[in-house]
Amino acid sequence: MRWRRPVRIFRAPGRVNLIGEHTDYNDGFVLPAAIGFSTWAAAALRSDHMLNVHSENFSESRELNLEDLPDTPWSDWSDYVAGVLIMVRKAGWLTRRGSADSR
Repeated sequence: MRWRRPVRIFRAPGRVNLIGEHTDYNDGFVLPAAIGFSTWAAAALRSDHMLNVHSENFSESRELNLEDLPDTPWSDWSDYVAGVLIMVRKAGWLTRRGSADSR
């Protein structure tokens, strides 16, 4: 069993643009369509600032310290997770413990 506490499950459906790639912000026509692929995530709260991520597709796990995110990519699937966390921090939603801008 991977989880030792209650988890919440999230699903983000996939989509493609059949026509009009990159024209939706240039007053062009776009025809997005849902596809049969999805990204699934299970999340559970922790008391520390660590994030464990696991890829079912690659049968690999990574542990990320939310207070010390990587400066350089690992060049694998976990870069997508780390990149989102870095941008969340830049937006002010993820701060270091004890910092003045903690929410």
